[in-house]
Amino acid sequence: MKEMFDKNSKMSKRFCFYAALVLILCLVGAAPVSAENLNLDIKANDSDGPITVLPSDPVSIQISLDPGEQAGVNAEWWIVAQTPFGMFWNYYSYIYPTGWTPGINQCIEMPLSAIASTNVLNTTTLPIGEYEFFFAVDDQINNIPEGKWVDSVKVTVEETINTVNVTDYYPISKYSNIYIKWSDLSNYNRKDVVSYTNNAGVTHYYEVIEIPDGDLEWLAAAYLAQQAGGYLVCPETEDENEFVFSLIDNPDYWFTWDETHNYVTSGTPIGGFQEDSDETEADSAAGWMWLSGEKMDFTNWCQNLDDGVLDSDPRNNTQPNDAVGGYIQDAMFYGELTARVPTWGDFPVRFGDIEGGEGGTYYAFVIEYNSKP
Repeated sequence: MKEMFDKNSKMSKRFCFYAALVLILCLVGAAPVSAENLNLDIKANDSDGPITVLPSDPVSIQISLDPGEQAGVNAEWWIVAQTPFGMFWNYYSYIYPTGWTPGINQCIEMPLSAIASTNVLNTTTLPIGEYEFFFAVDDQINNIPEGKWVDSVKVTVEETINTVNVTDYYPISKYSNIYIKWSDLSNYNRKDVVSYTNNAGVTHYYEVIEIPDGDLEWLAAAYLAQQAGGYLVCPETEDENEFVFSLIDNPDYWFTWDETHNYVTSGTPIGGFQEDSDETEADSAAGWMWLSGEKMDFTNWCQNLDDGVLDSDPRNNTQPNDAVGGYIQDAMFYGELTARVPTWGDFPVRFGDIEGGEGGTYYAFVIEYNSKP
């Protein structure tokens, strides 16, 4: 998309600097405007923003206008992008019908009229950095962006985060009997892929895999998700966690322990794991990471309740705890209370294979994809 924002502007630096100052004074901090029955709006990916995307993610900018009582008033129209490309050349304008050009330039002069949501930019090549897109109209015909009516939306393009290869932490040489291929699964059902868009405007895709027979370790599920082009689901925010839980809040997917574990329920695996180190062996809460490669800023570990409703287990179920006697549990699952809950617990990476001696299992897992599979 950078070719649309060519830095070789024909505008003098003096005028560009002056126009930038006017734009900043008039437009920065703008909010959706409704005045004198005039409504104008600019969105990024159909969101009021701010949104955050990766360099390969599609970005579309839409404008709309309802002139209300101002219909027919002659006006200057401005569609301007503030980019991270340089101090003097960081403004670009959409000029109708030419398209995007360097500098701060008027889009068109014409009477105010109704404009339904219209794309003024569609790209998958925005360079990394912070952008702010402005849509403004004013009835002072002087070729200066005074922004009597204005709205803006912010877009941040972040560097691509590399997902974690689970075999880098749990080598095939050590776990060759666990890492399997899809062809090795005799009974499974892949549900329809669904999408979720977070508060930053980033959309990911989720696929529930039903395994009615269970007997699949956390490591095996993580490896299968990786083979499918995704990773074991990583609910990185409270909202995403609630969304993921809605996908697996099904009694057919959960395992209920017997009286030896006071009928605690454990759910599906999550893509959180604990790096093996001296620090993590000493501290069960240290060193947790996401298979997505993102930093783990949000956690939802189970807390002991003893309320007789969600938690009827007399033991202290606060997580993570590495169980009794320092038993290493460095993989993440939903559950740990006596009802299905969106909280997390720590389990061994081999958990899920009843015959393997871990005792419990689960009957579904979720693959998360950064782009539509």
